[in-house]
Amino acid sequence: MNREEEDRYKRALATIENMRKQTAVAVSRARDQGEERVAVLLMDAIDDFQRATDSLRQDCVRKVQAIHGIDMAIEALLRSMLGIGIQAIYAQGEKFDPSTMEAVAQVPSSSIPPNHVTGQIRLGYLRKGKLLRPAQVAVSVNAEENQ
Repeated sequence: MNREEEDRYKRALATIENMRKQTAVAVSRARDQGEERVAVLLMDAIDDFQRATDSLRQDCVRKVQAIHGIDMAIEALLRSMLGIGIQAIYAQGEKFDPSTMEAVAQVPSSSIPPNHVTGQIRLGYLRKGKLLRPAQVAVSVNAEENQ
């Protein structure tokens, strides 16, 4: 093999290796996008279950078993989400973080430090550090300042 043929051979190998790497990246991106689309659909189902349990808790004496069953379904969905790398954001009691949370209400409080989550309205979700949906929360504010 002469020098020119050897150069062509090496370029062809480099081209094939680059194509392999580009294909691997494209496949990974496509998988990520597909998993994120599924996650968005699951988020709505989880929200529905959580609203149902919140409603049932108002008369929990007669409905304890129904609440327990729905809670188990929510946990199963959340485990499924975790299986594809989707992590729920549990914000209750945490300091408000605008990068992962959306404040939808303010709650005056003298017992909870200002700018802390007093209630979680909707779960948020992360995937590989990417925010898919912020957690909707109620945030404490100084009770004296709001009078």
